[in-house]
Amino acid sequence: MRNFGNGQKKNKNELNFANFNEGVLGKEPNWVKEKRKADQINPAKVNVKKRWTKEEDNLLIAKVKSNNYTYKMISEDLFRTESAIKRRLINLNVPYRPIPEEWKPWSEEEENKAITLREQGYDCFAIGRILGRTQMSVVDKLRSYF
Repeated sequence: MRNFGNGQKKNKNELNFANFNEGVLGKEPNWVKEKRKADQINPAKVNVKKRWTKEEDNLLIAKVKSNNYTYKMISEDLFRTESAIKRRLINLNVPYRPIPEEWKPWSEEEENKAITLREQGYDCFAIGRILGRTQMSVVDKLRSYF
């Protein structure tokens, strides 16, 4: 695997380096290091197929019922993606939803940074964390670009 990374760069968004230590695959190009950093802050990459516990379900329901938390806040507390939280609430038939995030327009600088990060292999969750945006707002914003 001396030349790992030469052909994989074009498919980097499909790869998950969250659980690979540096050097395991041999000499790595710089893009792999960036991709690993992005993957390690994303619960969807770290918690692959992690089951919800009863404690997490109870905490999720309590937070949503309190009407004080956004998807983003709950996501950070439970280290789950906003999509996973949304899905779990539906699966549990919980009639409550997190409070909406306050809307703020995207600046041109934020858009450019989001595009650059996506091209570097960061996914929408990681981009949202970096920019202080929700995962869902990043998905919506980048949909027209990719």
